[in-house]
Amino acid sequence: MRTHALLPTFPAALIGMTLLGLVACEQEAPFEAPPAVAAELERDPDVLIIGAGLAGLSAAIDAASAGARVLVIDMNSVFGGHGIQSGGVAVVGSPMQEALGFQDTPEQAYNDWMDWAVDGQPEWTRFYAENSREMIYDWVTGLGVRFDRVQSSHGNSVPRFHMTYRRGLNLTRPLFLEALRFSNITFRWNANADHLLTDGNRVIGAEGIDWRTGERFELRAAKVIVATGGYQSNIDMVKENWPRDLPAPGEVYSMSGQNSRGSGHRMAAEAGAALVNLDRQYNGYSALPNVLGLETDRGFVGGNGRSIWVNAGGRRFVTELGIDRYVFPEVMRQQPAGHWAIYDDDDKQGFSILSPHFVAADGLDRDKVQRLFVNNPEVTQTGATLEELAAAAGFPAEALVETVRRYNEQISNGESTDIDGLEPESTPSEFTIDTPPYYATKLYPMANKSAGGISIGLDARALDAEGNPVPGLFAAGEVTGSAGINGLNGLDGMFTGPAILTGRVAGRAVAAELAAEEGWAPAVFTREDGRLIEVADEQVTEQWAAALGTDEVRALLALDRDGYWHFERVHELVLERGYQCVDCHSAQVPFYAATARGHTAAQTQVCDTCHLGPERPVPVAGALRQQDPPPD
Repeated sequence: MRTHALLPTFPAALIGMTLLGLVACEQEAPFEAPPAVAAELERDPDVLIIGAGLAGLSAAIDAASAGARVLVIDMNSVFGGHGIQSGGVAVVGSPMQEALGFQDTPEQAYNDWMDWAVDGQPEWTRFYAENSREMIYDWVTGLGVRFDRVQSSHGNSVPRFHMTYRRGLNLTRPLFLEALRFSNITFRWNANADHLLTDGNRVIGAEGIDWRTGERFELRAAKVIVATGGYQSNIDMVKENWPRDLPAPGEVYSMSGQNSRGSGHRMAAEAGAALVNLDRQYNGYSALPNVLGLETDRGFVGGNGRSIWVNAGGRRFVTELGIDRYVFPEVMRQQPAGHWAIYDDDDKQGFSILSPHFVAADGLDRDKVQRLFVNNPEVTQTGATLEELAAAAGFPAEALVETVRRYNEQISNGESTDIDGLEPESTPSEFTIDTPPYYATKLYPMANKSAGGISIGLDARALDAEGNPVPGLFAAGEVTGSAGINGLNGLDGMFTGPAILTGRVAGRAVAAELAAEEGWAPAVFTREDGRLIEVADEQVTEQWAAALGTDEVRALLALDRDGYWHFERVHELVLERGYQCVDCHSAQVPFYAATARGHTAAQTQVCDTCHLGPERPVPVAGALRQQDPPPD
């Protein structure tokens, strides 16, 4: 159920928008939520969950299933958090593995992960290995999540990385839709919690600011679950906690969730929780600068798979397709000068960007990528010869020419192109670099995921520095550093998976604590079955018409408003791509603020426009549920 405060009246009687639940256009007066909706927000919940990503949604569903009255708040206007960018989860002993002939056991997985991660948290690692099949795979597939393949990944002796059908949207959306089915779960958006409320040493709620109205709020609850995600979009915090054994970066860009800014870490620490291993960060090394005028700390992940990387001395220093745990330290040792991707005119079309901002109707918008990255002198230098390229990029010409000559020789002779003993996952390139003009694109470190955070026990209770529970406070997901499972080296699917697992553990734990308290009684609630999406009345459908045009949308985008980040990003793309309102909106997905859960569920289908990944063929006929229809 969408809930939000009154919005100010804008010129031409337009009211502010947000794509998922509010693209408002009232001609008479601002929308007012029905009294029942307002009353639902005002009541004291049993459980307050801060964050509507995978961990928060998982916790909400399990707590509500046990009868807890749950309020989920999020500083964004949409669900999903960092999970919307995910690719899949690690699972042990799934039906898909069995169908492919892979025999897997929890003990085998535990040994693999502890060996690879180095100093991973052993209790949580074993719990994950023993419970991922039931608590993640069985659960999410039962909610409509589909996995279309199992992928091999480093640190695993058998394939365990279960890839979600068309990426993270189809993992997060089914959980959000399931949460909408419960009458005892309420959502409040644009609510930025900035402090936890305490009574003595007990956490009793949270306070913060509504980013739409600017008004302060105070919410009290018997239990609080912090599920705010990591801190990798807080570049100052990233640099403050940079791994001590690596050189500090000069410039670093974030590719984490928009609101992964460490707010939960700070609030929990102020309330007495311990923060552990904050210097454990799972970062990347192929970020590109912000070329769209968005937030200055944010970048784009991308590059050219048909390139070699050189340092400021013009020399190749690493195998580009090597394993992250080996490549990243080598990249950081080139700091602060950095590293560059070198490629030629034959290979420039191989440049790609992973972002909804660069998706066209048929896939990657290559023209936009070429214009903003390859042909942009602020990002990429070019030269008619390697000597000219070296002069433009500031490399020693003799070193660059020799580097490319040696690489071409290795490719032509079929020799190994390994460097420093790093094993590539595949041949770095099938093509020599010998067709002018030549290009050099500078790449940057990329802040991505947090592997340290709030200390928690196996019941997801937040712990203080002595290992004692902080009364009333629980934590789940990346804010806990994924429970420490990844140790010093990240594993594929072991950030997304632990978000679901720790969320479920937290939800069950708060429900068990409530049930043990004298005088507590579970809520009388309903869970809607069947197709959740509400179908509009036929007369309404016939009379419905788009009420906004491009001029009105541009006027709204020109306003400087807090709390409209998602709306602004979405509708900038709408204008750029020339979409019509009816491409996304209808009588089921209206322009006014949705209060019915069925309309909110319908609005989640609009997310397909930007967030679905490409269709991929299934490698085996027996892959699970590939032919099933999409979930509600």
